[in-house]
Amino acid sequence: MELLIATHNEAKFNRYKNLLADIPGLSMQSLSGANIHQKIEEPYSTSIENAIHKAKEYARLAMKTTLAIDESVRTNFLPNDEQPGVFVRRMNKGHELTDQAVLAFWKETFKKYPHKDRRFIWEFGIACCSPSEVLSSTIVKREDRVSENFSDVVVKGYPMDSFLIQPGLDRPASECAQEEKTAADKKVFSEFVAEFRQWLKKGE
Repeated sequence: MELLIATHNEAKFNRYKNLLADIPGLSMQSLSGANIHQKIEEPYSTSIENAIHKAKEYARLAMKTTLAIDESVRTNFLPNDEQPGVFVRRMNKGHELTDQAVLAFWKETFKKYPHKDRRFIWEFGIACCSPSEVLSSTIVKREDRVSENFSDVVVKGYPMDSFLIQPGLDRPASECAQEEKTAADKKVFSEFVAEFRQWLKKGE
């Protein structure tokens, strides 16, 4: 079965491709790989609403079953009016920031809000749609610790991996081998992967 993963971010595409690699008969493409350059806006205030919206629109555009993931994040140290929410790469609620601009933002923010045990609480809204219907949707949550120092290793498309330590890892994700990151992801997203197998049956 062909599956379109609704992202132009190759690092994000590879992450979910690795996560779903054990499912037999599944062929995956990114938006770039499918030669789709249109960017669907993310107009909603929750990750799940944005994921459903993107999955529906890209499925209709490509005429393929589509998986979309949208992320939102809260911290345990920022005041409510400064929480990123769905603006993970648009902290100024404007244009999407470059990887280096994201890192610069958090370096300055950490100076402004010193905290001994910083946490980032993620919400991954995930939706799967055929061209004619929403097959299903779910939410996955993950809590990351913050490293004492920023790593010099920056993963293109995932700049925050330079200072975030995900569950199952003992150092910033950017310093971990792909096998380590995929194994950690499989634990966090295990229920989603099980659900996803059922979603695919609905789309056949």
